[in-house]
Order: sequence, then structure tokens, then C-alpha cells
Amino acid sequence: MPGRCWASRACRMAPADDGRAPQYLVLVAVGISVILYVVRQSEQLTLVRLETNDEGRTREAELPTAGEIIVVQPHGSLFVASAPALERQRPAVTPNSSNAVVIIRLRGMDDLGVRSIEVIRRYTRTRWAVGSKLVIVVDHDRVHHQLSASGLVDELGTENVYEGTEWLGEATGRAHSDAEAWIRSRSS
Repeated sequence: MPGRCWASRACRMAPADDGRAPQYLVLVAVGISVILYVVRQSEQLTLVRLETNDEGRTREAELPTAGEIIVVQPHGSLFVASAPALERQRPAVTPNSSNAVVIIRLRGMDDLGVRSIEVIRRYTRTRWAVGSKLVIVVDHDRVHHQLSASGLVDELGTENVYEGTEWLGEATGRAHSDAEAWIRSRSS
């Protein structure tokens, strides 16, 4: 039979070409692209400290190891694959962390992955265990809904979740002032 290879075992075992092979190759290529995208995004998360001076000017700085009030701003995406980077970069909790407040400013974030929410939940519990606390500033309704639906708002306390406004730094400034008052109340 012309065009057929009956002589070798390899030819007999080869699947028939029904025209679907290119479709499967495209599907595999799309799957690999998605995996590479997720890996790249997870590597791009960085946490920085926001410092505000007496004149009201704010700058980014490296995260300190300890401090009374630390404002943290994530840069990058906080979806599922970023959770390990978030956990690895967050300010450390030590016995010296008592009476301290970490404010996580999620301005510009429009989605949190479940794993990132769980990292924040564990971090909240760790901070409470040493007598300090975590505060979140959020400006996107979807993120606020995710935090509420997960029960994290209830666990943090509604007084520790601040809604951002159109004015940059306003909600973070309120959170910082309230953190100072919280520390004073515990020190007296």
C-alpha cells in the first residue's frame, strides 16, 4: 500500500494523523505560557516601607527589622503564586515586636489571592501573639469584599481596616495616627 509503512513496528504504533495534533500543540504552548507568567509575576512582588517626614513628604525605604509603626506597600501582584514572596518579605515578628503596628497599604491592588489572604491571616495572629497588631488600608471594593468574605476583616476588627479615599495618603495617615494612639494607650 503506497503511503503506509507496514514494515516497521514504529510505524504500526504511531497514532493516525486526524488533524488534531496542531490543536494540542497550541494548547500545550498556552499552558506553558500561563505557567511562566505566574512564575514571573510571583517573583516580582516587593515590599517597601513608606516613611513620612514631619513636612508630610513620603518616600520608599527598605523594611526595618523592628519599629513601633511600619507602613508597608507591596509592589506587584498579590495573587496565589505571590504568597510565598509576601510571607518571606514581611517585617519579622520577634519578642521585641510588642506594642508595634504594621500597616499594610494595599492601594492599587484590585485582587488578592486566597493564599495571600491566608498569609495575612497568619501574620495577624503572629502579631497579636506578641502584643502587636496589623492594620490594612484598602482602596478597592473587590479587595475589601475578599477580605470580608474570608473573615479576615472580622478577625482584624473593622477598626483595623481603613477605606482609602481619592486623596493619596489620607487613609494611611488616619491609620498611622490611630496606631500612635493605640501604642500610647498600651504604654500608659
